[in-house]
Parts: sequence; C-alpha cells; structure tokens
Amino acid sequence: MNAGLPGTGIGGLFYLFSALFMPVRELWRASRGRGRAGDLRLAFRQSGMAVAILFVAWLTSRALTLAHIGNTAKETNVLAITFATLVAVVVGVEVLSLSLRVAGRIAQQLSGQAPASGGNR
Repeated sequence: MNAGLPGTGIGGLFYLFSALFMPVRELWRASRGRGRAGDLRLAFRQSGMAVAILFVAWLTSRALTLAHIGNTAKETNVLAITFATLVAVVVGVEVLSLSLRVAGRIAQQLSGQAPASGGNR
C-alpha cells in the first residue's frame, strides 16, 4: 500500500480546487455588485497558497522521480483517480443542491406561497 504525498487525497484536492476558483467567484460577485471589501484580496491569497502547494507537490514528485524512488505511472494513475473522485463528489453535491432548490420552488408554488427572496447565491 502506498500512502502517497500529503495533501493529494480527496480533502486536499477539494481545498486546492476550491482555493484556485475563489478569485473567479469573487470577481463574479464583484461584477454583480455583491462583493465585499477584502474578499478579493483573501481569495487571491488563498489561491496563491494553492498554487504554492501544487508547485511543491510537483517538485517533490520530480525529486522522487530523479532519485528513482516510486513509480511515476502508478502515482499519476492514483492522482487521476483521486481527482476524478473529487470531481464526481463536487458535481454530485452541486446537482443535489440545485435539485433541492428547484424542488423547494416547486413546493412553494404548489402551496401558493411567494418565493423567498435573498439567499447566498
């Protein structure tokens, strides 16, 4: 059994994926007038840390390859499988979230209530 590099499991990849897309989300919010002061700076700081983590993981992988430690093909496959699992989890959560919102709106319309305004999206 191979433990792999720290931070390359599904939790680590979720952090990296989320942090890399924080600036995109904050720029979108700012363009719609919903951004807050300091949020964009925080998003870029988190994204920078994610880039640094990816660089160090890549650097470690290259160092191990040059030292002939480990099987790079096996490591690449494990990383690809972990990433595919992460994508499946994130897409599944987003689909469920969307379906719950749609079901809530349908239930409100059927009961005759006015839809609630606001929310965080």
